[in-house]
Amino acid sequence: MRFDPFPHAASRVAAALCACVFALIFQGCGDGEPDPYAALDAKYPDGRPAITPAAERLDDPAYREKIAQGAAAVAKLDAAYRDAQAKTARFRETIRAALAKRMGKEPTPEILEHELAKNAHHRALAQAEADAKAALDAARAANIAAIREKMWAAAKDYDAMKAQADAAAQAAGQAPRQATADPPPPPALAQRQAQTPAAAPAKTPAPTLRQLSETTGIPVATTPEPGSQTR
Repeated sequence: MRFDPFPHAASRVAAALCACVFALIFQGCGDGEPDPYAALDAKYPDGRPAITPAAERLDDPAYREKIAQGAAAVAKLDAAYRDAQAKTARFRETIRAALAKRMGKEPTPEILEHELAKNAHHRALAQAEADAKAALDAARAANIAAIREKMWAAAKDYDAMKAQADAAAQAAGQAPRQATADPPPPPALAQRQAQTPAAAPAKTPAPTLRQLSETTGIPVATTPEPGSQTR
């Protein structure tokens, strides 16, 4: 005679599988769709940040070192540019003095420039001065770019995170958060504003009789002082 030690095994496995499926279904129907802007609002509860002030920028040691190195480079290049200017000016004066001695009078600016243009040494000095000026300008521009990058770093990070959140919202079939001219404040800022009492509107004083008369052009009768006589 055949004996099956587990007659209800198949039905029990099927019941367990159904329970798992229903658990997954109900778990997915709990809190709804995730908020694509949750990370953005958590990092920037007050919305898009403004420029980072200088005191806060200088709290970053790497930024301080970068700015200090940039300032030192600018100072060095500025000294080199001034030295190149001085060399060009000295040689220019040498040519001017030689022309004046040869001509017996002060050369005109046109004659001086013509002689300088023909002189190879002057052309080399002028090129060295131009190169020094270009290097100085580039170092200054690099410093300004580093400062501006740090100033707007938080705002650019906000914009990048918002672009990712907008893309995630569209992928999930949600409408992306639109930026308006006067957007509603984020939750943290709105709560602080709600806790701050609004200032009472300033009261405008009532116009005097003289002001009304000057505005309308209609003379206003005055009340005679006590004891005065009217003729």
